[in-house]
This record gives sequence, structure tokens and C-alpha cells, in this order.
Amino acid sequence: ICVDDKFRDITVNGTPVVQFNDMPAVCYDAAPFQITQASETGGVPGTGVFTGPGVSSSGIFDPVAAGIGTFNIKYTFTSSAAGCIDTMTKSITVLDTASAKFSFDPVACEKGAVSFNSTSSGIPASAGSITGWNWDFGDPSSGVNNTSTQQNPTHIFNAWGDYTVTLNVTTNNSCKSTDKTIPIHVNPLPRPDFSFNPNHCLPSANVMFTNLSTIPDGTEAAFTYVWDFGDPGSGANSSTGSNPSHIYNAVGPYNVQLQVISGVGCVDDTTIILNTIHPQPTGNFTVDKTDICVGDSFVFTDQSDPADGTTTDWTWNMDDGNTETQPSFSYTYTTEGEYDVNLYITNNYGCRSTVFTQRVTVNDYPTVTAGPDMYILEGGSDTINAIVTAINPTYLWTPNQYFLTSNTVKKPIVKGVEDITYTLTVTGRGGCVSTDQVFIKVLKGPEVPNIFSPNGDGIHDQWIIKYLDTYPECTVDIFNRYGQPIYHSVGYGQPWDGTINGKPVPIGTYYYIINPKNGRSILSGYVDVIR
Repeated sequence: ICVDDKFRDITVNGTPVVQFNDMPAVCYDAAPFQITQASETGGVPGTGVFTGPGVSSSGIFDPVAAGIGTFNIKYTFTSSAAGCIDTMTKSITVLDTASAKFSFDPVACEKGAVSFNSTSSGIPASAGSITGWNWDFGDPSSGVNNTSTQQNPTHIFNAWGDYTVTLNVTTNNSCKSTDKTIPIHVNPLPRPDFSFNPNHCLPSANVMFTNLSTIPDGTEAAFTYVWDFGDPGSGANSSTGSNPSHIYNAVGPYNVQLQVISGVGCVDDTTIILNTIHPQPTGNFTVDKTDICVGDSFVFTDQSDPADGTTTDWTWNMDDGNTETQPSFSYTYTTEGEYDVNLYITNNYGCRSTVFTQRVTVNDYPTVTAGPDMYILEGGSDTINAIVTAINPTYLWTPNQYFLTSNTVKKPIVKGVEDITYTLTVTGRGGCVSTDQVFIKVLKGPEVPNIFSPNGDGIHDQWIIKYLDTYPECTVDIFNRYGQPIYHSVGYGQPWDGTINGKPVPIGTYYYIINPKNGRSILSGYVDVIR
């Protein structure tokens, strides 16, 4: 056996040993990062190279480049000496992020709570669930209330205008969404305001309300109104008019509320206390007497109650076409009658009182005619025919002498005793007094002489018949012995002087017929004319 040996040196290099630990899931929006879980554990020098979706050879992993899903990342280590290789593959999961979305009340109003509702979509259940919400309302003036971590928060914007609201959400894997930003317009509230006249008067105080409401964006024309007059007992306690009125029947006070709704539905209200309704004054007056006579005066005195004010005006209606404006005064009516005097007052609030009425009576004086002078035969009697026009009259005849009836009747019967003048006093309604007089001439029986001597000596020159001159309607007729009339007179104021047509009659006997009238019998006889 032939043998030959040849020897060589052989180098045996160590084999690299790769260790690649599990990698945690990462969020899609995470920044690129260095994979640190892979290494060579045997101390063999060499170079490691990463391969796979989204990873650079040096091990920089970019989730965005890789995309959503689970990917295998391979780590290959090659020794420097002999090119010995070891590899290991691990998977990495890129988690999907949530999509931030939200909605809010269709109308946002100043100083009102605006509700926000997160409508953010989730991700596959395997990738996690939304666990966090981060809101920014774009309202830094609200301080700590400008942010919220509630899923469906509310926020009060204290000023109207435009705001930018931002939401991002996070998952239970701490994956954060991109910011969702939506502009929101916060509408201004109306500025409700109104006024009313300062003073109102019962009864039926008609209060006119004047709307003064405004809004910063100038949309007052779109306002709607709801009034509450604070008077539920009235029935018609509300109105939707812009400038309504309401009738109050009590003093109050009343809480009047105006609610104003803008064109987009923002609502505000204001309440003003109405406490300027005043009670109605009460008219009243006194008069010193209620019955007087024409020409006399009444004294009227105001006794009205001005309620909660002071009297400033007096309005008197005297019922004769005249008025007065003084609180107290004397007044004279020029004609008789009944007058309904009215008074109402006005106080310093302009409130007019009830009308007070009192009737006064002005009485005319009685019309009195005691009658013409009368002639009564001595010892006879007659009725005084007085004429009186009066209401409820009383009568008094003075002096109380020679009456055959009462001296307190209208037409008394009197006896002819002596010449006398009677006064009739008549008292009518209201104590009005009138008087008149009548003269009573008592007619004594004529005393007829049967002789006279018309001879011019101044003694018995006329045929004087005593008392005949008191019979103004008497007739005297004288006849001669042949029955021829030689003298006639009506009345005997001028006695016969024994002449005919101015010529003396012959001496002798003549015959007379005297008719005194006035109820006295005719006298006849003779008379001798001597000289």
C-alpha cells in the first residue's frame, strides 16, 4: 500500500445566531422609527439587513409606507469572515386610526349651550376601539371650558361670531386621529327691550307697550314676539304683536315679560315691572243748600278724593251751558229750574275721577196778584179773588182783621167794617216769597139832604150827598115836577149846583133817583131848591 500524505490548514468560522424579538403594533400615523428588536447574539462580526414592506435595510420602519395591516419583516445577518448567514422573520402590525367626525346643533346661539356629537368612525375590532376625545372649541375667552374630553360635550359661547371647533380621537392602542376642524357660526341673541307710558289710570288702564328690541346683526325684521302681560286673570294675557296694548283693571304691580325670537330661532327675554297704574279718583262735592230762589246763590265746595295723587283740575258742568274750574265757588242761576250739576277732577297723574252729580233746584218767586181795589158795603162782605201762580204755596193775609174765613187761604171772605189795605204774602217752593196788596173801600150808605140853597153865599151852594162820592159808578138823575130830566151824572165827584146848562133852576121841588150800585138799593125822593 503506497501512501502519501498532504496536510492543509482549514479555518472553521463561527455561524451567526440571529435573535429577533416580537415587535409591538404601531399606529398608522406614527413617525418612522428604528426597529431595535433584531440582533446577532453569537458575537460573530458581520452585517444585518432588514427587508419587508415599509422598512429600510437599516431597519427604519415607516408605517405609512407599509400601510395598514400585518407585515413580515426579515432580518438577515451575514458574517464578515465566511459570509455565513442566519435569518429570522417577525411580523409587525400597522394599526388603522379612527376618523374624527362630529356634528352640532343646527342653530348655535350666543350664551346658549351648543351640543356637540362625536360621529367618529371606529376601526376594525382587531385594531382597537375609540377611547378618547379631545375637543377644542376655539373659544379661548372661556378659559378652562374651551376644551373637553367628553364624547358628546356642550359648550356655551358667550359672544356671537365665528368659531373653529376641532376634534381628534384616540383608540385604546393610543392611536390618534387627525384633527377634524369645522367652522361654526354662533348667532347673536336678540336684545329684548320695551317701554310704556309712565302713568296709567283705572278703570280699564290701557297700557301701550313700545318694542325697543334690537339684535347686533341687524335682523330685527325677522323677529317674532311673545308677550306675557303678567295679568292671568284678564284672560287675554298674551300677545304676539310687536307693539301691543293691554287693559289692566287693578293697580298691580305686574311683571311684564317680552320674549324675542330671532329669525334663526335664538331666544331671549326681559321682564319689566309695571307699577305705574293708578287708582281712579272719586268725584264728590257739597252744596250749601239744594233749594233756592231765582237771584240767590249756591256755594259749591269740592270734596273729591284724588286717590294716590293731588288734584290739579276741576271740571264743573252747571247744566245751564256754563262750566267752572275752581274747587269752590258761588254760583247764581238766572232762571228757575232743576239743574244736575256734574263734577269730575283730574289728578297730577292725569287720572280722571268718576263723575259726581247732584241736583239743585232754583225756584221762581210766586206770581201774586191780590186783586183790584174792592168796594164792600158797610156791614156787607165779599171774597178777595187773589190770583197766584206758585208751586205748593202757602198764604198769609195781614192784618188779620175782619175776616169771615181764615186769613191763610187764597181767597178769603172779608167783612166791610172800615177802609183797609190787606197784604197777601205767598210762600212758594224753596221758601220763595212774593207779596201784593189790595185796598178795601167800605161803602157807607149815602146821606141824601132834601134841601140846599145855591145862592152863592158859600153855604149849601151844592147838593152834597155824603158818601156818594165813594160809589164811582153810581148814577144820579134829577127831574122837574113834570118828570122831565134836568140833570144826569155817572159818579158824583162833582155835586149838582142847582143849574141846568149853567142857568139856575127855579126854586121849587125836584125829584131824584140815585142808583149807588155796588149792591146798594136805589134811592129816590125829592129835594127843594131855595135861594
